Amino acid sequence: DSGLVRKRGDEYHIFTKKDGLPNTEVFSLYPGGNGTLWIGTAHGLSRFVDGHFTTWTTKDGLLNDFVWSLCESRKGTLLIGTQGGGLYEFDGSRFNSFTSKDGLSNDIVWSVFEDREGLLWIGTNGGGLNRLKNALFTSYTSLHGLAYDFVWSICESPGGDLWFGTYNGLTRFNANGFQSYTTRDGLANNFIWSVFVDRKSRVWVGTTNGLSKYENGTFTNYTTADGLAGNTIRSLMEDKEGILWVGTSRGLSRFSPENTSSYRERFVSITTDNGLPNGIVMSLCEGNDGSMWIGTGGGLVGYKNGICTSYTVMDGLSNDIIRSLYQDKEGNLWIGTQGGGLNVYRDKKFKQITQKHGLYNNVVSQILEDDDGDLWMSSNKGIFRVQKRELLDFADEKIERVSCIAYGKDDGMKSSECNGSSQPAGWKSRDGRLWFPTIKGVVVVNPRYEENGVMIPPVIIEKVVLNKKLISEFGSSKSSTGTGDLEVEYTGLSFYAPEKVHFLYKLAGYDDEWSEVGTRRTAFYTNLSPGTYTFWVSASGKDSLSSGLASSFSFTVLPYFYQEFWFYGLCIVFIVGLGYSFFRLRLRSLKIREQKLLQLVKERTKNLVEEKENAERQQRLAEEANMTKSEILHIAAHDMKSPLVSIKMFSQVIASEAEVESTTAQFSDDIHHNAQRMLELINELLEASAIESPKFKLQKTRVDISKVAQTVVLSNQKMAERKEQLLHIECEGTCVVEADEGRIRQVMDNLVNNAIKYSPSGKEIRIKTYCVNEDVRFEVRDEGQGFTEEDKKRVFGKFQRLSARPTGGEPSTGLGLSIVKQLVEMQGGKVLVESEPNKGSTFVVEFPCCKKSSGVFMNELLSGKA
Repeated sequence: DSGLVRKRGDEYHIFTKKDGLPNTEVFSLYPGGNGTLWIGTAHGLSRFVDGHFTTWTTKDGLLNDFVWSLCESRKGTLLIGTQGGGLYEFDGSRFNSFTSKDGLSNDIVWSVFEDREGLLWIGTNGGGLNRLKNALFTSYTSLHGLAYDFVWSICESPGGDLWFGTYNGLTRFNANGFQSYTTRDGLANNFIWSVFVDRKSRVWVGTTNGLSKYENGTFTNYTTADGLAGNTIRSLMEDKEGILWVGTSRGLSRFSPENTSSYRERFVSITTDNGLPNGIVMSLCEGNDGSMWIGTGGGLVGYKNGICTSYTVMDGLSNDIIRSLYQDKEGNLWIGTQGGGLNVYRDKKFKQITQKHGLYNNVVSQILEDDDGDLWMSSNKGIFRVQKRELLDFADEKIERVSCIAYGKDDGMKSSECNGSSQPAGWKSRDGRLWFPTIKGVVVVNPRYEENGVMIPPVIIEKVVLNKKLISEFGSSKSSTGTGDLEVEYTGLSFYAPEKVHFLYKLAGYDDEWSEVGTRRTAFYTNLSPGTYTFWVSASGKDSLSSGLASSFSFTVLPYFYQEFWFYGLCIVFIVGLGYSFFRLRLRSLKIREQKLLQLVKERTKNLVEEKENAERQQRLAEEANMTKSEILHIAAHDMKSPLVSIKMFSQVIASEAEVESTTAQFSDDIHHNAQRMLELINELLEASAIESPKFKLQKTRVDISKVAQTVVLSNQKMAERKEQLLHIECEGTCVVEADEGRIRQVMDNLVNNAIKYSPSGKEIRIKTYCVNEDVRFEVRDEGQGFTEEDKKRVFGKFQRLSARPTGGEPSTGLGLSIVKQLVEMQGGKVLVESEPNKGSTFVVEFPCCKKSSGVFMNELLSGKA
């Protein structure tokens, strides 16, 4: 409390108030540049330079004159900790404060320090330690002026205004702040999927109730009545010719704003009727060659010269739901999907890049390229960045994985969940900044700031266990003989985001390449051969090795005696001698055995020849008998069929006569009914005979089970209606198998027909096709009488009479399910039955999938309800 003391050599000089010091109670000193000394006192901040003091107090902007601590930031500003006034940043002319109102735990700041990563550490009186870091992302919410926090789309005008489409209105952002527009101002609807500003600064707004145009302060609205394909507008884009492309939930429309003809002539639509695989258009991209790429809920479409070319999972896409599209100047088409990660289309081939290859997330809502050629992508779990060169190297199979840097709440985002399935779902503004919509406002990032702010932390080795023994010094060590097991624990010295530090390591002498292991902090090696090794570990970064931030240690694994070269030589000599002795003994034994075997072979050969001739004779007789049986059955059935057809026809003629007595009419109906039953029996006998014939052949092609099932249901609809039954069919995706389409239809028809026969009137029969793993299934579930356990053992046998009976007196031959089983198994499938008495039955036919199906579409998302 006596002032400031300066020691120069053996001389001391005391500075007090009379020398210009504001107070003799000095609590902190900090040496600045150019010989400047900053002094914190009980009555203000003082600077001493060239023998003169300059002082700043509450009159100059401080809330409190009591200065506890001082520190200079990397920006060159002075950080000042005060008694009750919080923390100040002083740039030489102005004070900026950071107090408890801004999140500081206590306004009494005793100490302040900035580390090498730019983190600011603030020690307070009673409030503990505070860590302050600059947020990479800046967020704007409804508190700043957005119409609503839930933002779908972003676009910039030629004049630099930013437009945001939200869940509850349209917002414009410029130097004057935020201004919002709703239905009160003429907007078609407040739910805005997409917003786009064309080259003439006209703002186009895609809503759930049509398209709105904002020009000269007035909204003009367009709907399906004016020629739009649909009223829910998911995506907007202007091509090089000034044509506006409008993606809706029911197709794509092209709109020529400069055309003076009627609206219906100005809108030209492309729908599922003329080329689109799915009506929901989520993303659009104009190709470098003038073509148009269209991302739908059912695949990717290339549109050129009026022709649509579709691409799906069958062509190599990882998923058919296309959320985002971007083509770079090299012509690579980048495709973001819903659950299938990222795809790149180049040289007419698709390459999939998913989470298993290192991608941060498999939902890619938007793709933006920064000025340095890196790709930034938004997802449901944050925003991530990856080098485009690395993605292309992976596509060329030069590397096995890609590395992503992910960003979320810790980086300034209010929410990690970004919005998508609309366009544009992100924007690169003229100043190079990237804007993304989220469920809690808009976020913006300057990629250049992110690049300059990255620091690779130093890495230290914390623990080494070699051959189950702890190594205390990590210099160069020799282990005792052992199994060659190594365990290394390491960490990166970072306070900024330690959980995001990624590592790579290499064991020289064992590994040829560095291994990228993400955030894992332990390395394991087992069964290392005897030799000398060096373990290197570094934090991920292109400069981490050259800057000396990697750590290493060397060690030697000593061999057991049996791993020495002299022991190998001794073993070779012993084995050669032992082998030669064994060879001589074995040769003698083989000669004796050879004589015995020759005699035995002669005897066995004679017996086998006789047995073979007898077996062939019996087989020939059996085949002849079977063919005779089949021919007799075929001839008998065929000869019986013609008379029965005549009997059936004459019974119909008798019944149709108007003057026939009722008794005679009844008899004729009975004759017709029994003749019909006999015909069905004969047809099934002929079918069973044909299947067992050697001439029976299958005509296999690629068959979509779902389409066949729909045809079968339609053909049985009238039969079900006569019994007031409801046929319900459910087809999950595309289910393709290699089979005979006619025989597949016969199997399905038999199962559906049986379900109708054995189900009471008024019941529901459910038919379903779906994929399980790599199998395709066709399932028929009824509400009939069911089967007992004994029935289920005999259900696929020929001429079986089971406990369940047709509910409407329909005929049953007992051959139908036997034919089903034979036809299914002949095509590599299997048929199962699940049933209990009085609880209905479920028949399941399973075939191997021709090519794995893409699975079930997310109907709610595709319908625009997501």
